[in-house]
Amino acid sequence: MRISSKNITELTEPERDRWRSLCTRPEFSSPFLHPEYVERLSPSRPQVEVAIFEQNDRFGFFPFERHPGGIGRPLGVKLADFQGIVCDGEIFFSESEFLKGVGLRCLHFDHLLPMTPRPTGVVRADASPYLALEQGVEHYLKDRRAQGNRSLSQLPRKQRKLEREVGAVEFRWHDDDPIALERLFEWKSAQRERTETVNILDYPWVRGFLNELSQHQGPGVSGVLSTLRVNDQVVAAHLGIRTSTCLHYWFPAYDNEVSRYSPGQILLYQMAVKCEEQGIGRIDLGKGDDSYKDSFASGATEVWTGTAELSTARRLMRTSMHSMKSWLKQSRFRSALQLPKRMLRQWQSNSTMGAS
Repeated sequence: MRISSKNITELTEPERDRWRSLCTRPEFSSPFLHPEYVERLSPSRPQVEVAIFEQNDRFGFFPFERHPGGIGRPLGVKLADFQGIVCDGEIFFSESEFLKGVGLRCLHFDHLLPMTPRPTGVVRADASPYLALEQGVEHYLKDRRAQGNRSLSQLPRKQRKLEREVGAVEFRWHDDDPIALERLFEWKSAQRERTETVNILDYPWVRGFLNELSQHQGPGVSGVLSTLRVNDQVVAAHLGIRTSTCLHYWFPAYDNEVSRYSPGQILLYQMAVKCEEQGIGRIDLGKGDDSYKDSFASGATEVWTGTAELSTARRLMRTSMHSMKSWLKQSRFRSALQLPKRMLRQWQSNSTMGAS
């Protein structure tokens, strides 16, 4: 096994072609795994590199960010909803082989797709739900009804009520009006302020990258800015990215003034309907415990959180710290720790997302 790393600009054309070819496989259809996404991101994140695996006639590619101190992180840090090795068949290596091969002390991950062998630094497994649309939206809706879900069938009724009580409703699959993206950013920032969570839109490079990506229509990856309008005014918007067969549901937001009509869910429903025409067979929703994901999801992909470490002592220390965090979440000290927790998360975000 030979493992090395390169800047994305240093990849040869044969290497790029091989990577693109692998991304036509269903298991690698996510836009986060496509080289074109890495190419669009790298001007904003010069610390982006690509690990290359070579084993006999098999190759693999794994993009990551190199941070000071020999620390590896996901692409775009909090932007990455999937991380994984895009490879031609199974390739086997140890964590130490990988870390030494690319010159890292450790690698943090929080949306890592399952691999063999399982990294010893995995501390949590989560479900990342998706909509299965390969057999068409009617089959998808029938399957959801068979599973006992009735909420999706109410969304066309809610849309009619919205139209009747507020005004004419229009869905746009890709809205090139710059005002739509501005509204999305405003609503998403307001949501983060209400929930007192980190707002990655505070970082200028994130806004710049998302603005550029919303206009990008490439052969492998494209931005999709979908909107729901009432009387030509945007009331819900979503910025996602797609490949030819997969759409990733990424940045959704809506106007709270019409929240009782569930505009965000109406928009997602219309997007699912449109996917059939677009040739898209899957919408990935990303991990999270939002209730709408339970309503829409056909299934879920497992993703892992943890850290691959060269040092056994550091790995054991991280595992102990994770166990302590889990205990504190269930303890009577939980509420008292909310403020320090928010401050720590903001500091961590500034030290990783702020670096560019």
